[in-house]
Amino acid sequence: MRLIVVMTAAIVMVAASCGSGEPPLPERVYVSDDGHAILFDTEKEDSVVLTGCSDYVFAVFYESSTREWIIAERAPAIAGPGRVETEHLLFNVPRRLLVDVTGYDGELSGYGIFFKMDEGMEVLVALNSETWEEVTIPLEELLSTDGDYIRPAMAGEDVASPAAGRVTDPADRHHDDMPHDFGGVTGSPEGRCELLFELVIELGEDDEQIGQGVTEKWLEMGRLIYAAPSFAVHDGILYLVDAINFRVMVYDIPAGGELLHYMYYPDNNREGSIMVMRDIAVDDRFIYLLSVYDYAVYVFDAVSHSLVNIIDGSGTPAGTFGDLRSVNVDHHGNLIIFDAYDNMLYTYSEGQQVPAASDASVKEPAFVFSRAVPIEHGGQLVAGPDGTVFRAMPTVNGFEVSKEDGVTVGVFETVNMAENAVVAGTCINGNIYVRVAENGMSQYGGTVFLYVISSGGKMLRKCELEGWTGGPMQRNLVVTLEGEVWEALFDGDSGDPDKPPASIAVRRIF
Repeated sequence: MRLIVVMTAAIVMVAASCGSGEPPLPERVYVSDDGHAILFDTEKEDSVVLTGCSDYVFAVFYESSTREWIIAERAPAIAGPGRVETEHLLFNVPRRLLVDVTGYDGELSGYGIFFKMDEGMEVLVALNSETWEEVTIPLEELLSTDGDYIRPAMAGEDVASPAAGRVTDPADRHHDDMPHDFGGVTGSPEGRCELLFELVIELGEDDEQIGQGVTEKWLEMGRLIYAAPSFAVHDGILYLVDAINFRVMVYDIPAGGELLHYMYYPDNNREGSIMVMRDIAVDDRFIYLLSVYDYAVYVFDAVSHSLVNIIDGSGTPAGTFGDLRSVNVDHHGNLIIFDAYDNMLYTYSEGQQVPAASDASVKEPAFVFSRAVPIEHGGQLVAGPDGTVFRAMPTVNGFEVSKEDGVTVGVFETVNMAENAVVAGTCINGNIYVRVAENGMSQYGGTVFLYVISSGGKMLRKCELEGWTGGPMQRNLVVTLEGEVWEALFDGDSGDPDKPPASIAVRRIF
């Protein structure tokens, strides 16, 4: 196995663990030597970027007693004569979030904020912008309500990055009343999404390689399925499907991509056909694998790896599934299954455990069908943090994002016609991640962008993704609940879609 860990500006980006327990607390917050970034130490003593931008210099004013919060000053790196405009910024450090006090309450000023103890509780003190009276806010209350005033720190602060596109005059905007951090996105971004981590795995016959080969059966559209059709990332762990060897390969990301173990599953399905797992989803308790040929989702215990349930469409209006394409877990632990046969997005909730058929003392988790949402042709749906389902659709000048009830979240321009727009996922703070293909995107080339949009339709970030690199991978872009974006790329022959690739790279890019 060949391992590549990419360091950007000699700073290792370590993901805070939010899936099980609290993220690691910072030990120290400090400013980089050039003043263009705020860094902090985790319990692993690695330097982590909280925020940074080459156009600004930063100073740390205050830290909370727990070091979970800081107040920093941001000033232009190059300023002309006269008064220098500065800003005071409030960050939640472990979660790498920027909290806009004025967005939390429009009557408050962002200047003059500080921390103090109030009846044994640490609070933020801000000033009323009109009366200049002090207002105290419990720190945790700032994160208790999702809103546009909470943003990922890196995405919220690197506003001068050329990857954001050209800032246009408001008259140029496609949707004039839609507030965007970068104006209408009509310019061609320079540069790709930042590469933060990369794990490259060879395809071959060795035990620690992805199995080389294809299955004996054809999938739809005459394409063969290779050994790694899908992957998932949960709580710092990478789960990569190795369909040829009937297993899931499990890697520890904070440990640099160390291979932890394998989870093997049966070679044959209930019908006696070869088992082809097409997609995977993971939460704290279960690993969900989507089986192609018996139209079912197999549920495995995340610790023991034992099979605990098979979801086959029972309880749905149709009574069975027909052509499963993807499986996901939303922010409440509900299971989201897309069936292309009837273009429905099915939601299952975990019900009360029921006795196993073989032993009444053993309880199996029950998954109860709760609702079905129809998918319009050409649209891709994903369930948001509160169960809301979002759709992305190409338009004449770009694409739009809407909710299942038809309410438009935002309309956005693209440089070229958007051939395809897919909601790749959402995260805990409500941000929506959209993968948009431009320039007549085909399976093997073209220009692809990642758009990060707030739940209120505010454009937060845009950067370029890699194009399709060969091999019929079911899922090559994953968004975690914490807002990490991962992509998987085959090293294959773009001129021959059925020629097996040589390796697969799984990369964190956001």
